Amino acid sequence: MRQERIMAALAALMAAGVAGCGGDDCKPLTGLYEVALVERSGTCGPAGPPTRLVADGGRGEALAPGCSGTRVASKDMCSVDIDQVCDIYDELTGEFLGTMSQVGSITQVDGADRVEGTVDIELVDEFGFCSGTYDIVYTRI
Repeated sequence: MRQERIMAALAALMAAGVAGCGGDDCKPLTGLYEVALVERSGTCGPAGPPTRLVADGGRGEALAPGCSGTRVASKDMCSVDIDQVCDIYDELTGEFLGTMSQVGSITQVDGADRVEGTVDIELVDEFGFCSGTYDIVYTRI
């Protein structure tokens, strides 16, 4: 249960989109992406299996619903620095499940086909407190 929650919350980091990959090659991210997480360290444990996410090509500075903090896009719109706290709700019931803070950066590295980054999280939910560092990769499918 916790692993799926971590995957869903971190996948939402890109919900508003990262805009490009560098110089004249920057392109909006649109379409379907697979999101994979690899735990580097921490007490939260591994994330759940890869998930899929639809990117809408939006500007990377928009916060996801239920989040407060900052998302600052680079000048060339190739990366986004994230420092946000998000409430987590059950997608089916709408029940409040906990709060997750996320600090990290994601960067488009292969046109609009791949985004990579690292994020530190702190999660408080019915299981208690945990923290961890994860590599995150979005791949267009």
